[in-house]
Amino acid sequence: TRNGRKIIANRRRKGRKVLSAWLPEDKIKIEGIKSKKEFREILDSGQKINTRFFLTYIKKTEERNCFKIGFIITKKIGNAVVRNKIKRRVKEALRDIGFSYDTGISIVFIARKAIVGADYLNIIEALRKLLKNI
Repeated sequence: TRNGRKIIANRRRKGRKVLSAWLPEDKIKIEGIKSKKEFREILDSGQKINTRFFLTYIKKTEERNCFKIGFIITKKIGNAVVRNKIKRRVKEALRDIGFSYDTGISIVFIARKAIVGADYLNIIEALRKLLKNI
């Protein structure tokens, strides 16, 4: 949008590294897990934690300040709009919690049907419980 372009231009002038207009500087940067190899590695050797809304695999990495997440959401959960909404809500909940970790961490969420009807506060509560177990 027009306003977003102004924000990016101002940040570029000031020499900032993060130019994105939608990500405030105080929020954590979440990278996505894209490759099948990475998913397989986390699913095979990661710590498995069950919650009401998702099954989670967590693996600590050697990289510093690297926070990667991936989603496995089947078509049984809903159509593309529903699946993308789940991804956006979980990512934003992680940012709102302000989760930080000294070493790198990779998380794969496998969504369950219960997350479709869950409200945002329930998702935040479930993620807080989950991250305490790490």
